[in-house]
Amino acid sequence: MKRFLSILALFSLVSSLEVMAKEQTQTIKNKYSCINLGGIPRTIVDTKRGKIEMIVWKSKYFGPEWPAERRCQEVTQRFQEFSDAGNLKYVTTGKMNSYNIICVGDKRVSGYECRKNGLLITLQPNDSPTAVMNELFNINNRLGKGGIERGGALNLVDFLNQVDPLEPATTSDPNPTLPDGKPVPW
Repeated sequence: MKRFLSILALFSLVSSLEVMAKEQTQTIKNKYSCINLGGIPRTIVDTKRGKIEMIVWKSKYFGPEWPAERRCQEVTQRFQEFSDAGNLKYVTTGKMNSYNIICVGDKRVSGYECRKNGLLITLQPNDSPTAVMNELFNINNRLGKGGIERGGALNLVDFLNQVDPLEPATTSDPNPTLPDGKPVPW
């Protein structure tokens, strides 16, 4: 009887550990960061597959109050907040305060619409929102598919699972370095 209870207790312990490991795996979230690489700010996301470059910030259109570095930091923070809240599945285009925007999208019967308070990126007045979204995410080159069509949306979850990472995920070295021994600027 003691042996049976010992085996039962061991089985319960192993089962509990498996459940805890599964829960930890499911709670791994994407981490969005604004980094400076080659003097150019970039929004990257660290996923379970590795680091993926999302946006390269080069525009100077918004003037000295909104330089590329500040825009990178602000937009990256928005991506992180929507991701943490579990609301970052679709990215689409719309209008807010008379500006064209790229936003978190909700699927509707007739396509996709910007979520209320779902602003990700404000665009320049003469920009074509769909063209800018295709360009920012470089969809044609990165996925070998056509771009986002008018009224469509980017399924960000699928995008992050299909695009090649800048650097594959690794668990062996938490502090990677470049060939010259300097730390990777992530």
